[in-house]
Amino acid sequence: MNDNELRRLREGPRLGESHAGVVVRLYLECPTGAAQVVSRCKQVIEAILRVDSRHWPNLEQWRVLLPEWFTTSCFPEVSREEGERRRSLPTEERERLAAQWSLGAFIYWFLPQERAWYWWDARMLDEKRAEIHVTTENVPFAMGALKWLSKAAGARSISEPSLV
Repeated sequence: MNDNELRRLREGPRLGESHAGVVVRLYLECPTGAAQVVSRCKQVIEAILRVDSRHWPNLEQWRVLLPEWFTTSCFPEVSREEGERRRSLPTEERERLAAQWSLGAFIYWFLPQERAWYWWDARMLDEKRAEIHVTTENVPFAMGALKWLSKAAGARSISEPSLV
């Protein structure tokens, strides 16, 4: 568990706290309310950070560990055969299906060797808009899981990342 990331998730960064890499900002449009969307994102990330990465849960265990609102928003797992079939589809259809994240696909990006971003901070801009700050070593970075989490939490749109 990354204690500093967990603390930042709960309290925000400390004054003068340093970070590795760069801080990237994403703007979220949240018709259900910015505070609720950020709170839901934090719930999921906190549940993941509490897991000992040496004893990574299986999918059924994740379904118990993560909030039900999140697990029920995930799409069904895709079989190898279905994945092969999807490769032959037209580009537009492949892109539409790629936006449908399964729980397994989402969790994969939190494996220690796959993580590309870490929670830094979040701010409410107003009742319907928020910004999330994450740290990353490289820009661009794999941010599909973060976008999916934001959408599952209630964000309608997520901006492309910009440096803070």
